[in-house]
Amino acid sequence: YQESKRINVRVDVKLKEVLETLKPLADAKNIIIDVDLHTISFVSDPLDMIKLFKNPIENAIKYSPEKSKIHVQLHQIDQTLMFQVIDEGYGIPEQFQPRVFERFYRIEKDRIQGGTGLGLAIVKHIVLKYDGSYSLSSTPNEGTSITIHIPMKKIK
Repeated sequence: YQESKRINVRVDVKLKEVLETLKPLADAKNIIIDVDLHTISFVSDPLDMIKLFKNPIENAIKYSPEKSKIHVQLHQIDQTLMFQVIDEGYGIPEQFQPRVFERFYRIEKDRIQGGTGLGLAIVKHIVLKYDGSYSLSSTPNEGTSITIHIPMKKIK
């Protein structure tokens, strides 16, 4: 295990890179990704930021119907980084919501879309590593919203 290198990262640029890599997946389902970004520099590990952005957006694409919309927001509010993904997807039944950030937890083992159940566990690990917080709200057949807050501490 290697300690991550934290450098000043333009996180909005990292998010754009992630969106670019996920574009073919979204295009295949005619999903429109609506993006609202602030220009933000943040001392972090660039790889952490890529994983933090990739997993929730990829899930939103995977678990949304064709021709739906996904809203991605990256804002700086005071000294906090706020990242949010809102989809119009299948949603997560209430009884499963507390567990979706657990390692290897998958709502339906026989869902057509394969996965390891690690995506949101990785997100949770990164959020906690930066002393942040995450929340999820979801309504079946209406969509899911994942919101992440990370304090933008200055490295001493």
